[in-house]
Formats: sequence, structure tokens, C-alpha cells
Amino acid sequence: EIFCLNLDNVFNLFTIFSLIKIIRRYSIGIIHTHLPTADFLGAISARLSGRRKVISSIYGMNFLPLTYTGVERIRKLVLSSCYRLIYLMFDRLISVSHAVKIDLIKRPGIKVNAGKVTVINNPGDTRIYKSYITRKQVSCAIEYDIGVFANFYKIPVLKNI
Repeated sequence: EIFCLNLDNVFNLFTIFSLIKIIRRYSIGIIHTHLPTADFLGAISARLSGRRKVISSIYGMNFLPLTYTGVERIRKLVLSSCYRLIYLMFDRLISVSHAVKIDLIKRPGIKVNAGKVTVINNPGDTRIYKSYITRKQVSCAIEYDIGVFANFYKIPVLKNI
């Protein structure tokens, strides 16, 4: 069965209550989310529907404020903190690389427990993408200085089908 829900607004109470109803109706025991909106709605709905296992797959360094200044930098820092608060509701976080895991556990602000994070690398040869990455992106990552970025090229998403 397929359910179509409005994901335009993470604060849409109708969507949250619809998810709670679906979770309870089908006795869903594990909620596995992908991407920020699903993470927020899934975690809140799972917890409000009763104790469920909640897992998120994390594909990138969400809301990383490296190259931003002024108001946009402050916005990214606030979003980063809010997003990390949501991670506290998850039982397990699946990271697609060791670099993403290190970002999760070492980024300034709200820390994610390293014991919650499991690395499952995306399949595929990422070396073929190096030509698409700019030098500026790599230097920004090195400036972030958490120790793993010198030879790291970030691939936003490699989707498993």
C-alpha cells in the first residue's frame, strides 16, 4: 500500500498524525528515514506512536556552514543544531562514509554519540567523480580540519537501487 503525505512543511501536524496512524495501524516496529524532512517527521511520529526503533541514513554533511558568511552562516549554524537535536531521537544512524561519521561526532555544537553511527559505504568507484569536484570545495573541507579531508572528495549522493 502506498500513502501520499504532504512533506512541504515539517511542522504540518496533519502529516505527523497521519504517520502516527499508519505506524500504529500496521504495527510498524522500525522507521528508517532518509533526508532532513523525513528525519524530522519520522522521528517525531515514531516517538509519539510509542517506542519504535528509528534509523536514519545520512548522505552528507548537512547544513555545514563552511563557505557562508553573515546571516546565511547563522542560519546554517542554527539549522545544524536543530537537525542534530533530531538525531538524538534516533536509535541508529547510518553514514555513507567515514568522513560523514566524523562530521557527525566531531562538528562543534550538539554531538552525536559515536556508538550510534554505523558506516555502510555506498557502492561505486568515487574516483570517477573527482573531475567534477572544485578545488575550492576540497580546500573548504580541509579548512574544516577534522583530520580526514586531505584526500576526501565529497559525492552528494550515490543512490542504491
